[in-house]
Amino acid sequence: MILAILCFIAGAALIAIGIYFLTPGFQSKTNFRHTKAISYVALGLGALTLVWSFMLFTFPQAQAALALVYMFLLLGAVTALMILMK
Repeated sequence: MILAILCFIAGAALIAIGIYFLTPGFQSKTNFRHTKAISYVALGLGALTLVWSFMLFTFPQAQAALALVYMFLLLGAVTALMILMK
């Protein structure tokens, strides 16, 4: 139960970060050319984390399997981000 609540908070935080990175004020402050892509990745990870937290609430008996699938999706997102930054 605590894990689901923490995942919900983390998902909301990632979505807030993604929205903040998309604001024109932040875009003008940074000279980094990939901020838009990073913000979309943060939004996607936030949405994925929120879906995962709702699934933890719904299916608490499958918590280990859900965590394994989430980790593979997270690994894929980080790998794609690292390829993009290269």
